[in-house]
Amino acid sequence: PTAYEAPATVTEQQLAAIWSQVLGLAQVGRHDNFFELGGDSITSLQVLAKAHREGITLTPKQLFEHPTVAAAATVAVIGGIDAMPSSAEEKDAADILDVELSDEEMENLLKEIG
Repeated sequence: PTAYEAPATVTEQQLAAIWSQVLGLAQVGRHDNFFELGGDSITSLQVLAKAHREGITLTPKQLFEHPTVAAAATVAVIGGIDAMPSSAEEKDAADILDVELSDEEMENLLKEIG
């Protein structure tokens, strides 16, 4: 694990707050890896939706390729018309939603969200 380093920009602060909320953590540092903190494809979609509501647009692909708060903040689009995803990015989102879950994983997911 990396030593905690506080988020340095407003966007990093917003993303860290969203990650900590979705993952149920007290704090998230700017160099913490989303997936090492327990994030997965389902929680990543929750993070992306919450970020979008706050005017921060990230694609699923960007989060997978830039899994730290600091890295994600550098590729995020903040507000504006540019926030609209391209059809290629929409396809990436659809691919992530099209995951194969075992019966046990599906049961656990339904318990989590139910």
